[in-house]
Amino acid sequence: MSDRVRIGTSIVLATAAAAAVAFALVPQRVPGPPAQPIWPSTTATTSAPALPGEAPAAWTRQIEAAVVATAWPKLNPSLDELAGSRAAEWNACAKVSADKEATCRFGKGKDPKKTVAILGDSAAISWIPAARAGFESKGWTVQGLTFDDCPAARIDVVSTGRDMGFTESCRAHQQFALARAKALKPAIVIISTTNETLTRIVGAQGAEASAAFQQAETAAIKSLASKDTKVIVVAPPPNRQNIKACATPLSSPPDCLSDVTTSWNTLKTLEQDAAKQGGAVYLDTQPWTCTVDGQCPAFIGTTPVTTDGVHLTNTMSRRLGTLLFEAATARI
Repeated sequence: MSDRVRIGTSIVLATAAAAAVAFALVPQRVPGPPAQPIWPSTTATTSAPALPGEAPAAWTRQIEAAVVATAWPKLNPSLDELAGSRAAEWNACAKVSADKEATCRFGKGKDPKKTVAILGDSAAISWIPAARAGFESKGWTVQGLTFDDCPAARIDVVSTGRDMGFTESCRAHQQFALARAKALKPAIVIISTTNETLTRIVGAQGAEASAAFQQAETAAIKSLASKDTKVIVVAPPPNRQNIKACATPLSSPPDCLSDVTTSWNTLKTLEQDAAKQGGAVYLDTQPWTCTVDGQCPAFIGTTPVTTDGVHLTNTMSRRLGTLLFEAATARI
């Protein structure tokens, strides 16, 4: 073999090796479990119910457009307004108790067959604007039985930044909310929980905390489900970057894209199992704010999805109202 051939072969081999190393060093996007369709498949429904003025396919296209956007739209609410853009009902529903139950009740009807009760922590509070837009607008009564940082399942949790009495206060609320929801006999009970709850369970971490949560949520579902009441576990929106931090004069929308997190998928698996064991329905909401392969934009259309990477903005929650109503009522 000539010196020229040896040199040429060495260069080719070195280039190939360098390319292999570079590929290994680049983080690869690993999609989470496939999301369930927005709409349940039923033989009775010939076409998917529509958002006001737009079909679910159009909504999906808006999500896909946000994922590939290269310039920021004029956001509403604006970045300056995000701090005050969480659920408008937040203060009224941040800690519902027996003597404050009416402050988190919306709608004038008294028919249990047209009543939806919402239980859980800040994720549940963030779905109340959607419930009002979807249910109340159609003559239903929406009753929130929520407490910020306090899951619906009867399990002890701590709360960072709260006083030492939070665990006991949350325990008392859980007992109240579960008993009250059972007594109301609503047609639908919605349960929603933030995935970071799994990191706040008293005396348990990791797999032990996951097992304890699943057991507690299964028990809560069983205590609520009946021939009169359908329990629906509504997933929180997948966590994403805080748009207030990632949207800057020098950034573009791709800088704020997020993948569905491992912790969100962990909660999804636990809640799916709890729903199956307890006789409830699990409603996967990933397709409402992310692509099916797990890419989550910071905005859809011109609406920021969350106020802080976790909680829906009031505007986004209301835009999802018809989706929530149709998906929930199709299951009763």
